[in-house]
Amino acid sequence: MKLRTYQHVLALVVLSLASGCAFDSRPSLGWDKHAGLIPGDAEVSDAEARDAGLEADAEGDVDTEADAAMEAADAADVPDADTSDASTRPPVSCPTGLYAGQFACRVNAVPVGAEFEIDFTLEQSSPQSPEARVTTPILFTASGALMVADFAARLDCSTGVFHADITNGFAILVPLPVIVPFVGVVDGDVDRGAGAVAGDWKFELPPGSPFGTLGTCEGTWHAALPH
Repeated sequence: MKLRTYQHVLALVVLSLASGCAFDSRPSLGWDKHAGLIPGDAEVSDAEARDAGLEADAEGDVDTEADAAMEAADAADVPDADTSDASTRPPVSCPTGLYAGQFACRVNAVPVGAEFEIDFTLEQSSPQSPEARVTTPILFTASGALMVADFAARLDCSTGVFHADITNGFAILVPLPVIVPFVGVVDGDVDRGAGAVAGDWKFELPPGSPFGTLGTCEGTWHAALPH
């Protein structure tokens, strides 16, 4: 009787263990006599984790090197900006200094002439500047009239082309108490062989002046280059 009871209990235990193995989907555990329980295929060993980390680091290094190479290639395509100091560039030869301009013209294209002198000084902003300029008031007399105006001139040092604008001009007629406005332009070219600058110029009344064409004067001018 007891033997059958033990056999019955043993059968139930075996059946219970068999049922547990059939429905347990967790990874199986093994036994290592030195380390105890060890994970099965679903677990990752420390060695495998370290290997995976090294591979990831290697891939990161490759990506970093590739990015650096692409940035270097992009930088090579961009031209370098001119960062040189202007003071280190060679000076530009330019005839700067005092000019004593000799002007002559005929008033209203009739044989009534006028001759006078206009002095001005051209200067470069620096020895490396490609041009010389001046902006100054001028005062002179022409045919008995006192002339005042603003004078703005520019000389291209490389081409020798000269241009000036005369603005805000007034001619004060003497002895008549009459003030006549005028404007003008002066053009010329430098001739280094002759040591002079020469060209054409013109004074005229500004647009809308009540004096009509009175006082228009066209002619030529020249000045020796400063030494």
